[in-house]
Amino acid sequence: MTKKPIIKQFKLSSKEEIICEVVQWDDEESTAIVIRAVLQLIENINYRTGLKLYTFRPWLSFNEDPTILQTLNSQHVVGESSPSRDMLHMYTNCLAKLKKHLKENKNLPPIDLEEFEDMSDEELNDILKFEYEKIIKDDEDFEHDSGGSNIIRFPKTTIH
Repeated sequence: MTKKPIIKQFKLSSKEEIICEVVQWDDEESTAIVIRAVLQLIENINYRTGLKLYTFRPWLSFNEDPTILQTLNSQHVVGESSPSRDMLHMYTNCLAKLKKHLKENKNLPPIDLEEFEDMSDEELNDILKFEYEKIIKDDEDFEHDSGGSNIIRFPKTTIH
């Protein structure tokens, strides 16, 4: 019989909010809470309408895989709660999409940052400029479905 995962929502001293599965709680010997499937809750406010929109993103960069174990220092937890039913539903949907994306893209080559360690700032800038120009060229070569411009003109504003 598999144990039901403990899903918690944490408010951190950095003002971040995360939702995750708690694998192991902190104890007298360690302040580390072992967690996985960690997603950070991002709040966006439309100031015209006052509507709040919430999205999720991986909490730590390059740690999109929900099976990776991470630790959270319990001394940085300001608040803890069980997520609401709606929040839990959004969280599980996001995790499912993330797992699907990882499965579909598992054959992508890994990023090897070691090759950039001994480069000067100028060399790194040259590489970034080259890669950026490749992206721009690829975009220019891409045939747009409409056959026309993708710019919509609004009074006093241009939106791409």
